[in-house]
Amino acid sequence: MTRQTPPSHQAFAESAQGRLEALLARARAALEPPADPAGQNSATQGLDVHRLEQKAVGLRLVDELRTLAARTGAGLALHSDAVLVTARVLEAAGEVFKAAALLSDAGLSHLAARLAEKAGELELLQENLARIHDPDQQRSAAALHFSTYESAISRGHLTEALASLSRAMAARPDNPAYPDLHRRLAATRPPEGRLTLSGEGITWCLALLPAWLGRGEDAALRLHALGISRRHARLEHVGGLVRMVGVKGETLWQAARDAVGALTTLALGPLEIRVGARGAGVLLKVEDGNTHAVFVQDDGTVPLEDLGLGGVTLQMRWPKDGFPRVAIAGAPFTVDGEAALAGGRDLALGHTVVIGKVALKVV
Repeated sequence: MTRQTPPSHQAFAESAQGRLEALLARARAALEPPADPAGQNSATQGLDVHRLEQKAVGLRLVDELRTLAARTGAGLALHSDAVLVTARVLEAAGEVFKAAALLSDAGLSHLAARLAEKAGELELLQENLARIHDPDQQRSAAALHFSTYESAISRGHLTEALASLSRAMAARPDNPAYPDLHRRLAATRPPEGRLTLSGEGITWCLALLPAWLGRGEDAALRLHALGISRRHARLEHVGGLVRMVGVKGETLWQAARDAVGALTTLALGPLEIRVGARGAGVLLKVEDGNTHAVFVQDDGTVPLEDLGLGGVTLQMRWPKDGFPRVAIAGAPFTVDGEAALAGGRDLALGHTVVIGKVALKVV
């Protein structure tokens, strides 16, 4: 029995290169537009067959390139011309994610990002932009970062927009528009988990428990008075109770979570406050020259009786990123003059919410 000698490394490389060249020739041919058949039905069938050929040869090329790179240890970067042709034929076949993955693995994330932008695949775009480390490529990618910023703004995703704009600024710090855009963008974002509406002589600070009261910027209701610390008191749920804890950890007030009780008067530093349970939340009024009403609810639902809107409820939802979203039940409402649909509307600073004759402004 004759023992077969395994092919040498050089013989394998030559054989693989031959297969690769043959596949590349097929790919280049597949990138040419198909011949125009006579009838409409046959034209559609011809396009379908053409796309199937593009997909088949593209996937064969991917396998061949990865096998060749693994066996020779040379990596995909040394076959960049073949990678580019393969990516083009995969894109033509509608296989955008496979084309982008190949480009990225070959060290061409900037091209993968442009492919993703062209296809409108924003998550894929951001994923590849994050892989770009070469300074020259980063500068050329600044425009793509800015595209994701504009798209995120249009969809109300502020966290995503800020991140994209920051990357654009890092890539092209010489663009004089970026710092001003960044300041304006940061100024339009209401604090996480909190929204403040002002109107009818009342400031409504809508927040979720747990919530702080004090001078600090993270306070649900900011109290500007001497003797008030940055985190002076805390509203929280503990078991079946909702309670307010003082600056030293002492319980200032508590009530059953499902209660609807009368307001209790308390001293908070130099201020006098009135606090009471409202279902699963809290109604808090602070007398410091203006009347503040704070509803703190598990689900962001707020009854609006204090505004003369009996039977009307306002519900806030805070997504992981983007603007707080408001929906109102029991009465039609508008946001900046536009009627809101059943699903509600996103809110940003400066927006005016009108419910009947009551106007509330986001401040």
